[in-house]
Amino acid sequence: MPILWQLGVLVALLGGGWLYDEFVDDPHVRQLVTVELTSQFEQAAAEAKAAAELKLFRAVEAASNNYIEQMTEDRAWAAARDELTRAEIERYESELAAAGGGVCLLDQHDLDFLDGVRGQPGATGGR
Repeated sequence: MPILWQLGVLVALLGGGWLYDEFVDDPHVRQLVTVELTSQFEQAAAEAKAAAELKLFRAVEAASNNYIEQMTEDRAWAAARDELTRAEIERYESELAAAGGGVCLLDQHDLDFLDGVRGQPGATGGR
């Protein structure tokens, strides 16, 4: 039995060496595996990049929509505020007119005074 056992070990070693040379150490097999793995990694990277770009696009789209919505709301509030201010000015002017005065409460004496102050060195203001 020992000879058979030794012969089996020898066959296993030789067969293992041949299998290693054929399938592990073979440059052709290594090249095929490398090409296959490279294409799989490139495809996975392209898919990850596309997913990241889609996520970024959706985030930018959501931010843009929020900005447009906020700007529309701000413009509506500004228009309402402007209309309220115009109405308040018109009401005030009509109250002044009803009281017998014009819009400007300054008389000619006041205007002459202001013209004099404006003419002085270092003074600002006037009409």
